[in-house]
Amino acid sequence: MRFARMLSGGCAGFVVLTCSAGSLLPPGQTGSLLKMTNGNVRLDYDLSTGRANFYWQNSLKISGFYAGADLNPYITDNIYTSHTWTVTNNEVQVTSTSTGLPTMRQTFILNQDNSFLTRLDVVGTGLQSRWMSPMVMDTAGGVDIGSYTDVRALIVPFDNDSFTFSYNGEGINNTDSSYEVSAFYDNTSRNGLVVGSVTHDTWKTGIYFQGSNNRLNVMNVYGGITSSNTRDVMPHGLVTGDTISSPTMFVGFGTDWRNVMEDYAVANTSYAPRQVWNGGVPFGWNSWYTYQATVNYSNAIAASIFIKSNLQTNNFNNEGVAYINLDSYWSNLSDSELQQFANCCHTNGQRAGIYWTPFVYWGTAAQGSNDMITGSPTYKWSNAYLRTTNGGAQPSMVASRWTPRIPA
Repeated sequence: MRFARMLSGGCAGFVVLTCSAGSLLPPGQTGSLLKMTNGNVRLDYDLSTGRANFYWQNSLKISGFYAGADLNPYITDNIYTSHTWTVTNNEVQVTSTSTGLPTMRQTFILNQDNSFLTRLDVVGTGLQSRWMSPMVMDTAGGVDIGSYTDVRALIVPFDNDSFTFSYNGEGINNTDSSYEVSAFYDNTSRNGLVVGSVTHDTWKTGIYFQGSNNRLNVMNVYGGITSSNTRDVMPHGLVTGDTISSPTMFVGFGTDWRNVMEDYAVANTSYAPRQVWNGGVPFGWNSWYTYQATVNYSNAIAASIFIKSNLQTNNFNNEGVAYINLDSYWSNLSDSELQQFANCCHTNGQRAGIYWTPFVYWGTAAQGSNDMITGSPTYKWSNAYLRTTNGGAQPSMVASRWTPRIPA
């Protein structure tokens, strides 16, 4: 993705994107309908129902979405009796009140031609929630990208741990979840909708959807997802306070969903600018992705020689250096072979690396009750386990597919 640092200014309490789009046209209310427009984006918010529609170039893309928060009980914006609004620069805030309920504030930031940002704040006393969403859509066929030749949903993994999950463009007529961001698009025309979080410090964001007939019947863009794919065995932690806020979400549409993903990337960097790096790009080789458990002295030496002969001389290096790393199962090599391997790498102008995790216990949960933590005369590994709500050891913390045979 393309990343760019954007300027800030404008709306109090928010970092606002500076872009080629013009200013938000003055919102207008006709009866109970509040219209907000900027560039190709139009939001129609029905102040009598608490539901909103998203239009792109006057074509309806998302129907009847609203905000929701699980405060035990679950509350939604469309049960409130009063909805009022204010505008400041490119930010429109809809405030919902009702007797006996905390105040809900929905914020819409419209300063891009093809997208908008939205967030939900709930204001009360001693609030707590594990689930908040500024965009809950449960209207049959309510997400319609308007093009149906090869309609897909982009599934984005939360991370790459455990080698259990990967990027995928699956059919849209499924029930599934993506993490942090997703796109719903026609792979032929490239028309597509992109939704995702641009703030990531407090919540794990999920995009849950149900689709049929090449449209979505449910789409929740929310903070609070947990699953085996986020490496969690317990519910999302509680967010607490007198004011609690959902993630700020990006919603955008375009004739090429890949360009909308670029816009999403830019929106992210407005909240957390990319780190400046003036160094080179490390180049190297890791044994796991070729040999895994079968790495040995001969194939490791062959890799070093191949990279020296074929790549380093063709500018595959980092300021003259290449890295040759032995991952798990490096103990297939004897101590003398390890030394010869390191010498070979140094002769070839390479730096030799090895896989080692002194902070990880590779035994079973039962073994950890007897084995002492390395370097500690007092504590056993079982004292350091992360545990589930019932007190059991969290399985992924005491076992792994990577089990190196460490020589004594």
